[in-house]
Amino acid sequence: MATNDEIVQVLKDKFGDNIKEVVTDDFKHTYVTISRDILKDAAKTIAENMEKPLAEMVAVSDFAEKQEFELVYTFWDYVGKNLIHLKVYVPYSDPVVPSLALDFPALDWYEREGHEMFGVNFEGHPNLAPLLLEGFEGEYPMRKSFKLERNR
Repeated sequence: MATNDEIVQVLKDKFGDNIKEVVTDDFKHTYVTISRDILKDAAKTIAENMEKPLAEMVAVSDFAEKQEFELVYTFWDYVGKNLIHLKVYVPYSDPVVPSLALDFPALDWYEREGHEMFGVNFEGHPNLAPLLLEGFEGEYPMRKSFKLERNR
């Protein structure tokens, strides 16, 4: 199957200006920052160019100063030894991205956690029910604006 560089070139050819940045670190992990509009298609394109892709997602941070969240999707081909990360920034004012859970079932609980902890809405997800905080009310606990009240 394709190498990371070849997959990145396919993404650039297919999505053009929707590829915001490409960085490869010292460990040969490739980070491709994309617009959220192409998330679903970019993920499928990566998977099509890997032999046995595995996927995971993490809501990495809440950038209060930029008023946005960062989501990182990791696609790993354990046969071809490729590792590509898709980074998507989601604004506070519209915290919505398309769900990838139906295309990549392993992402189901990752998206549920991102919704529960940060308040990102994964549009089209089959079940965004809480995983950890059933019955919890109030602001999303992983947002920087969340204030923990303590009795002293």
